[in-house]
Amino acid sequence: MITFVTFHIDTNRDTANKITHLGRKIGRWKHDRFRNDYNYTGLLDLLFRSAEIFHPNCGKVILTNEQTDLSGLTVDFARYNYEIASDSLMRDRLSAQLDYLASDRSTSNLVFVDSDMLINQNLDVIFEAQYSLGLTYDPNPNLSDMPINGGLFFIPFDRKDSAYAFLKKASAIYDGKLSDFAAWWGDQYALIQTIGPASFQNRSSEQLNQDGVEIALFSCEYYNFKPPNHVTAVAVRFRDKAIFHFNGNRKRFMPLFWETHLAPKEQQTLTSYYRSTRNRVLLGFSKSHSATAAFLRDKLSRIGGFLHALIR
Repeated sequence: MITFVTFHIDTNRDTANKITHLGRKIGRWKHDRFRNDYNYTGLLDLLFRSAEIFHPNCGKVILTNEQTDLSGLTVDFARYNYEIASDSLMRDRLSAQLDYLASDRSTSNLVFVDSDMLINQNLDVIFEAQYSLGLTYDPNPNLSDMPINGGLFFIPFDRKDSAYAFLKKASAIYDGKLSDFAAWWGDQYALIQTIGPASFQNRSSEQLNQDGVEIALFSCEYYNFKPPNHVTAVAVRFRDKAIFHFNGNRKRFMPLFWETHLAPKEQQTLTSYYRSTRNRVLLGFSKSHSATAAFLRDKLSRIGGFLHALIR
C-alpha cells in the first residue's frame, strides 16, 4: 500500500509578493511569479484522484493548518493541522513532514508529493529497491546549486526511522543556515547540503550512503517530470513519465491534462472519451493550422452536443 502525503495552506497576496521578490533577488526568477490565486483545492483533488487510478486503496493525507479551507475536495482524505506560517512556508512544511513521519507507524509506503503533481503510473516498482529515502534530482545546470527537488520523497514503510534521521539533519541545516529562505527554496538548499554537493556530483551510481542512510536518486525526467510550458504540449500523453509536476505557471494546464489523459481512465464514460479525443485533436494543431483547428472545433462541438443530448 502507498499513502500519498501532500501539503497546502491558504496564502495571501502579500506572501505571493514576498516570494516573488525573493525569486527575483536571487536571480531564480526573471519573469515568473508566485501566485496564490489558483484553485488549489481543485488541484489537490486531481492529485488524489490520479493516485486512485493507479492505487485504488491508497491513503491520502494533507498537511495543513487550522485556517485553511479544504472543503472543495471530493475525495476522502486525512487532515493533519500544524502551526504553519506563510512567511516560513517551506521551513514549516519540512517540520510538518517530520512530525507526520515520526507519528506514522503504519505499514504503508509513503510518497510525499507536491499539490501540483499528477500520478501517471503505478509506483509500486519504486519501492522494490533497497533504500531509506528516495529523492528526485533535476540535471538542469541552472539548478546545480539545488538539484534535489523538495516536493517529492519516497519512503519505504520499514525505513521510516532512517529517512527521518536524514530529513532531521536537513531541517537542522535549514534552521541554522538558511533562514533567509524560510519561505521558499530553503528545503532544496538544505537537502543538497545534507547529501554534500561533492558526493552528489561525483557519485558513481544513483544510490548514496549518507551517514548510514541509503539515499536512492531518481531522475526528474521520469519521476518528477515538468511538461513543456505551452498548451499544445498537453496533446502528448508522455506515457513513460511516472509523475508530472505542473510547477509555476504550468498549473494552468493541470486540469486540461487531467481531462485529456487521466479522466477517461477514471470515469470510462462516453463523455470523458469524447472530451479526451476533442482535446487531443485540437491541441495537436499548431497556430499555423488555426483555420483547420477552428473547423474541427466546430464539428467536435456539434458532436459533443449530440452526445450530451443522447446521454441525457
